[in-house]
Amino acid sequence: TPSSNRRQRQMCIRDRGHIEWSPDGTEFIFAAQVAGEATFSIHKCGIDGTGHTRLTDGTQYSIDPSWHPDGRIVFIRVADGIGVRSQEPWIMNSDGSGQTPLSDDTAQGRAEEADWDAFVSPDGTRLGLLRMTGPLDWDNAVSNLDGTNWVRTADGSDVPGFGYSEPAWVTDSLIVVARTNVGGTEIVSYDPDDPADKTVVLAGDHFNHYRAPAPYLVP
Repeated sequence: TPSSNRRQRQMCIRDRGHIEWSPDGTEFIFAAQVAGEATFSIHKCGIDGTGHTRLTDGTQYSIDPSWHPDGRIVFIRVADGIGVRSQEPWIMNSDGSGQTPLSDDTAQGRAEEADWDAFVSPDGTRLGLLRMTGPLDWDNAVSNLDGTNWVRTADGSDVPGFGYSEPAWVTDSLIVVARTNVGGTEIVSYDPDDPADKTVVLAGDHFNHYRAPAPYLVP
């Protein structure tokens, strides 16, 4: 129906076009679908609305932008539309130059390749993201910033069809995330070097769904 189609479009914009403030608080980045184009692209703008700059050209889907502490921008590039093929993290300079992939994945077209919402650790050395590990099943994955040493954080507690939210770095050695398991939806924290050892921060007995915790910004 027209109303349901409108809601789907609104969800599309929210899910792929979230706004992220720059580390110095003077700019923000976002993903948007330019009128007349089929893809999403990454944009940057001053907090007063000036200096709007398009950073990716829209020939491929570019979504989920986030800031590196040094001012570079991490984003997800989808090489063949929104789907599971070659959906991986990239990084670029703040002016859009130097676009470089950050994944060491070589086999394309599998559900494990469907990456979303990549965030850099506060010290700028590691990457955490949300990864589709099966049909509508979600998990976290952590790697070095250059895409080496990927580690999945699954512990077998998630309910099929659900799973984990995008990772929110608290410190370089602590991540907070929401997950859905047999007891409901809860907030947990874990060390990315020991992801199986998770601490329940907020029990989820009365929560039916979640929104991800916000990343912690170091002053």
